[in-house]
Amino acid sequence: MQKEIAEKQKVLANENRTKDALKMSNYNEQYSRKTNIKIVDVSEEREETEARLTEKVDVILKALGVELGKSEILAIHRIPTSGYGPRPVLIKAIHNSV
Repeated sequence: MQKEIAEKQKVLANENRTKDALKMSNYNEQYSRKTNIKIVDVSEEREETEARLTEKVDVILKALGVELGKSEILAIHRIPTSGYGPRPVLIKAIHNSV
């Protein structure tokens, strides 16, 4: 009887730890995306380079009145989709004030 109670307490403790770990994981994932900018409907070329993509995005952002210097971009690439049309562009800025 005593052993069963101890086992149930262990299971409950592990369940609580698992819930806490999932909450922390979700928070960390959201926090890591904090500096991401997603842009859709940017025309896509067949042999597109990162430099060319950066130029296209720069033109689009300037037309919207947004100044984003190349030194403020940590990474830029297209993200895969299962839909039609050009793939969205994901920009990872160097800090979230951008």
